[in-house]
Amino acid sequence: MKKRLIIISSLFVLMGTFSCQDDEKDPWIIHEDRANDGVFPTLTVNNGVVDTSNPDSAYSITIDSPRGNIASYDLSATRVSQGVTTGPVPIVTLTSFPSDINLKLADLAAAFGIETSEILAADTFNFTATAVGTNGKTASFANLNGDSRGPGMFNAFNFSLTIKCAPISDATVAGTWIVDMVDLYGDGWDGAFLTFEVDGVSTVYTATGDGTVHTIEVPAGTSNLVITYTSGAFEEEHVFSITSPDGAYGEYGPNPDPCVN
Repeated sequence: MKKRLIIISSLFVLMGTFSCQDDEKDPWIIHEDRANDGVFPTLTVNNGVVDTSNPDSAYSITIDSPRGNIASYDLSATRVSQGVTTGPVPIVTLTSFPSDINLKLADLAAAFGIETSEILAADTFNFTATAVGTNGKTASFANLNGDSRGPGMFNAFNFSLTIKCAPISDATVAGTWIVDMVDLYGDGWDGAFLTFEVDGVSTVYTATGDGTVHTIEVPAGTSNLVITYTSGAFEEEHVFSITSPDGAYGEYGPNPDPCVN
């Protein structure tokens, strides 16, 4: 009987000890204290649409330091145009937060030493950044672990802008559009597709077999129609023609350009 009482008493002592330790250590508080040392800028996209038809359109973002511990933020970019990559080139260095960055076509062209007219629709600008903390620690996309590379606050280290195709301006927008897609080999478009973006709402169309005809109704009152071609494999096989509400609009391919306008 005495042995059982001793064992039970010992269990209560151990439980009490663990309980005290749990009260003294709050893992969330420890996590927050360690996180305060991290150099993590935040990115807010104010306007993410830049197209070649509007030279005043600007890629507008805000970079902030929510913990107030960033001394500098250096932004660089590479440009991918028709499969050719150039850069990286420096874009801007920030030393106060929050700070706005507004990049027009002319600003991007100047950074890469080219003319504004050389920036094409579907060109992609890939941005990477390095931040230095007030404690001297450096953070960049390269030295963050995989869990830190997702959406949210960490995307200020790595983000991109694709120059948008200009909206249709030389045809009646509202009405019936007909797209006659043909695959010259007869086995479909191999991953390629055409996108109709109607006032910001996108629908994609592709071809199967020898080809497919799509009839697309653009509703009355539509103010903005953008038609974009996204390539796949065997581009030399892909051709299509478009009929607008006004009549024949154009023929494209093989190897179609990304913008229809």
